[in-house]
Amino acid sequence: MSPAMQEISTARARANQLRWWWSRRLGWLGWLAALLLLAAVMLKWAVLPSIASAQRELLHGQVARLDLAGKALNTGLPQRDPRDMLRLSFPPVSQRGESIAVLLDLLQQGQVAADSADYRAEDLEPGLVRLRMSLPVSGAYPAIRKLAGSILDALPYAALDGLTLERSTASGERLSGQMRLSLYFRQESP
Repeated sequence: MSPAMQEISTARARANQLRWWWSRRLGWLGWLAALLLLAAVMLKWAVLPSIASAQRELLHGQVARLDLAGKALNTGLPQRDPRDMLRLSFPPVSQRGESIAVLLDLLQQGQVAADSADYRAEDLEPGLVRLRMSLPVSGAYPAIRKLAGSILDALPYAALDGLTLERSTASGERLSGQMRLSLYFRQESP
């Protein structure tokens, strides 16, 4: 037998002894632990650096976009008051009737009964009007909850100020209560 073959058979014998010792002492749990340790090392050195570099690239892209947006704002145009920008996002007061019609349609679609409503308009500050509404509602809880969500989705300038519900009987599924809403409108300049 040549010396190279003898080294290979010696290495195989040692590997077999190590495998036997490993399975005798640690068993299949030892193999599982070694496999998990190998997976953790691969995750640490192979996967996590690529994720970190992708996050860095995304962050640099976001910073670049913010820089461009900042430069676009600083073009020498006079800066607008943020409150004015907010007021401009609201519909004009003349659309109050349309908003109330949308609200009534949502009440009919949501299978929630609302017999009457209280409306009160108030000027909050120059150029901003709030229409406070109090609606007595009655129906099943899922329908009332869905109605509140659909109102806020359909009228983005609406705010749910409060919702009080009570059950007439302990076993009844029908609830009754008050839904308080605020609709915000911009005051049109004369």
